Amino acid sequence: MSALTPGVWELTPGADLYPRMISPPSARVYCSTMRRTAARRRSNMGVPLSDPEPHFCHFAIVDDDDAVRVGLSSLLRSYGYTTQAFDSAQALLGAPGAVLGQFHCVITDLQMPGMSGIELLEALRRQGNPLPLILMTAFPEEALRKRALQGGACCFLSKPFDASALLACLRNAAASLPPPD
Repeated sequence: MSALTPGVWELTPGADLYPRMISPPSARVYCSTMRRTAARRRSNMGVPLSDPEPHFCHFAIVDDDDAVRVGLSSLLRSYGYTTQAFDSAQALLGAPGAVLGQFHCVITDLQMPGMSGIELLEALRRQGNPLPLILMTAFPEEALRKRALQGGACCFLSKPFDASALLACLRNAAASLPPPD
């Protein structure tokens, strides 16, 4: 990982994957709505409910590049969140329903072997899963961005991106969830 400008990180294979960032209090995405929605999804799947911490958020990271998975996981953990990484869209979709119900948001690469991030988004929507999805890509094309956003992605990030752009997308994801009961 290399700093391009202060606060901007480029994820590169084999680079230092552990940014030393201090989380300002305003950077934390409050996950109350995300937490209640995830609990509702778990209860609909027959998973016992537990009451997580008030700002607990659990994110799925899907990318075929191990360096990106580790780097994003490290970055999100530095902000106090938990993550689970998957090396492909198929690995995420193949996880038991109880695992999918734990996530508040999926952060996925656009271009991956087997199934792309947009195809993952479409598969989740066909299953009736409203889980917010953030797409990231090193090859941003306007047509793909439009397709992703029209298909229900809550955010489209161009690599490299800074932590504040990711946090803004996470806030957008929280806002895209249905209101709690």
